Amino acid sequence: MPKGEFVPSFEPTHVTGVDRGTQTCPICKYPTIPGAQVWVSGDEDANVGKLAADLETKISALGLKKFRTFVVFVKPKDTSTADFSKKLEKISEDYKLKNVALVYVSPNDSAIQDYGIDLSSGRVKNTVMVYKGRRIIDNFVNLKADDKGINELNKAVKQAVSAAK
Repeated sequence: MPKGEFVPSFEPTHVTGVDRGTQTCPICKYPTIPGAQVWVSGDEDANVGKLAADLETKISALGLKKFRTFVVFVKPKDTSTADFSKKLEKISEDYKLKNVALVYVSPNDSAIQDYGIDLSSGRVKNTVMVYKGRRIIDNFVNLKADDKGINELNKAVKQAVSAAK
């Protein structure tokens, strides 16, 4: 989604985080809190885990009333809900995620189209959106959890949080 674009509502299944066990719309429940969404469409768990762990440190420093993060996985059609939930719980445990919510949508969820997530090409592994006031501040495609990628993400988070003051 382009910068300045309105962040649409959607109802993912929350596997971890404050809204665990619900299908709460993150944008509806927390409309004024700056946040990040990491949409995962084939990325390696290690890269996703490192991105989430970095965002966890931001939440720990700022507090949940100042910044939120949702890692949105697209659940493969051939994977059971129970197995997929276990996978997300393991990622959360492995990367010590307490405040970053790991959630999922089905591959035919309208949110995928609403957010412009590319599932068909196989080239897009993740799409990261940082937002404030339901508007995109910055976005990244195939963000790597290396020093360069983390620095870019941190700049966007700082901008979103600064814009919130």
